[in-house]
Amino acid sequence: MIRMYDILKRNENFANSNKEQITKSAKSQNPVCAVVSCSDSRVPPELLFEAKLGELFTIRTAGGIIDNAGLASLEYAIEYLNVKTVLVLGHTNCGAVTHAQEELIHKHQPPSHEKSHLDDVISEIYKNIEGNKQNLTDLNHAIIDNLKAQVNKINEDPVISRSNAEILLYLYNIETGKVSQVKKDIEFNVRKKKLKNL
Repeated sequence: MIRMYDILKRNENFANSNKEQITKSAKSQNPVCAVVSCSDSRVPPELLFEAKLGELFTIRTAGGIIDNAGLASLEYAIEYLNVKTVLVLGHTNCGAVTHAQEELIHKHQPPSHEKSHLDDVISEIYKNIEGNKQNLTDLNHAIIDNLKAQVNKINEDPVISRSNAEILLYLYNIETGKVSQVKKDIEFNVRKKKLKNL
């Protein structure tokens, strides 16, 4: 079992082994892209893409839900860091989407008065997936529908919509470790453009 001591020891090893990279990135950051993903501990974008310090600008929340703080972070990345690509990255076996799907299957309504911020997230995912009957039996379909809703929300942001940033949608398989593009064209509410390969 990993203890906090072990985590701190790993940080010490990291600092000693990456001095050149740390010194270089301390001066400025020039991320290749921004990544919006779930906060699931099995899905750290920096590890999945073997990224170095300063290469990825990451925004992680439960279920990959993009909120005002997330949109503000993307605006910053696009406006001030000149990021041209936003990667919306979902993953298989997402716990937040699974919970919302179970609520839908058992015909529970999302909480009308949120008891917690988590209830708020589950309610949003519920609304993102409830219109498609396939979501009752296909978790990956529900995950993709939730991701599409996040893409639409990003595209509706006025700062992002007037930029030339490209929005991409990918899915990470937690069993194989591989990332792949969602294999169908997605029509967005805004800008109506197809996804392109990374």
